[in-house]
Amino acid sequence: MENYERELDEMEENIMNEKGDVKTERVDDIRKDIRELRIHYEQLMDLGQELEENENHFFQPENLRYFRLFCNQDFGTYRPDCVTIRYRFVKFTSRIWI
Repeated sequence: MENYERELDEMEENIMNEKGDVKTERVDDIRKDIRELRIHYEQLMDLGQELEENENHFFQPENLRYFRLFCNQDFGTYRPDCVTIRYRFVKFTSRIWI
């Protein structure tokens, strides 16, 4: 995500300073990659939540906290970053096609 953010920063700066050419193909690639990352993130969160529910009592109750940590802490920062980058991407692409 950091790489996309840096790349979008650079593209945005080039547009603002009217330097270089922004390739719309690359912008489309970034959009596709962010969409795929979001899908994978959501699948991981669903899996973590299913494991935390422990319907078959496979895990000891004291071990369920690890799934809670996985769902709430490890990936908790990813979603806001993804949303921020998507917002910046939409803002950025609106400048290209104006």
